[in-house]
Amino acid sequence: MSAVKRLDPVKDELKASEVRTWLGNDSKMSRKFDAMVRKGMIKGFKKGTSQNSPFYYSKCQIEAAFAAVRCKDLL
Repeated sequence: MSAVKRLDPVKDELKASEVRTWLGNDSKMSRKFDAMVRKGMIKGFKKGTSQNSPFYYSKCQIEAAFAAVRCKDLL
C-alpha cells in the first residue's frame, strides 16, 4: 500500500463514511475501526480549515493497524 500511496496519494485518502464502505459495511470491522481511532492507532486529518470539514484517513495506516491487531492476536 505504501507504493500505491507514493504513486497516487489521492487514492490513499478516504472519508470516514468511505472507510466503512471500503471495509465492506461489516459492523464488526466498523466497530474495530472506531476503537482504533479512539485509541489513537489510526489518526485522521482534515483538509479544510472549517469546523465541519470531514476527517480523512489513510488506507495504508488503516491496513497497518489491522495487521498489528491480527499479529497481536496470534501471539
